Amino acid sequence: MYEDFFAERLSFLCAQKNVSAREMSLAIGQNGSYINRIENKLAFPSMQAFFYICEYLGISPAEFFDDSAVNPIKWNTAAAVFFGFFPLLPYIGFYRISDSS
Repeated sequence: MYEDFFAERLSFLCAQKNVSAREMSLAIGQNGSYINRIENKLAFPSMQAFFYICEYLGISPAEFFDDSAVNPIKWNTAAAVFFGFFPLLPYIGFYRISDSS
């Protein structure tokens, strides 16, 4: 049951990120067939590999298992862009139009 969920969720998230199993396998330091073996329920990642998978996908482990989060990768990307602007706020000038009366 958990193996099925894990494999299906990983496949879904890889498709959402538009990344191949081979590309992701190599990016996380594994052999080229690693993610494919997980997706085909022939292997199960170690905890350390699972964290690497989440880091690569840009999601938290909780988001990985939250199947109600339909699009966590795109949400996290948008949030990173949005919240990335906050450190710049002190440097952005907000000018008040003065009353010239």
